[in-house]
Amino acid sequence: MERGHSLLELLVCAATLALLNVGAVMGLASWRARHEVTETTQAIKDLLERAYIVAISQRRDVTVAFDSPSFIQASSGGQPLFSLTTRPTVTIKPKSPEQKSLSCYPTQACTPGTVLISSSAAQCSLVVSLRGRIRSVCI
Repeated sequence: MERGHSLLELLVCAATLALLNVGAVMGLASWRARHEVTETTQAIKDLLERAYIVAISQRRDVTVAFDSPSFIQASSGGQPLFSLTTRPTVTIKPKSPEQKSLSCYPTQACTPGTVLISSSAAQCSLVVSLRGRIRSVCI
């Protein structure tokens, strides 16, 4: 009658556990990158909606500028109102290179445009329609 396990059986078990851990870590990293992009997309959507509310309530134009790939600032009359800094792994840029900002007016909705939010694992588009509706599409 044998007692315990052989060294080979223990090594096979350890190798199996190591492979399972590698798969879990890779899946977690991919999920985290996708989550950062969707979280940033929601934050930008909230910032645009807030800019529109400020434009209506204070009856002044509000501009949301995309100054760098990880910094967005809303301002009115040259004065900063609020800003958003994202994680360095997430890149934000307008879809068209000549569009550096979106404007929200008290008499109408925000100007139409598309903002791309991306990382190595995911990409989202934030679309402001002609009627001012803001929606996000993630891939």
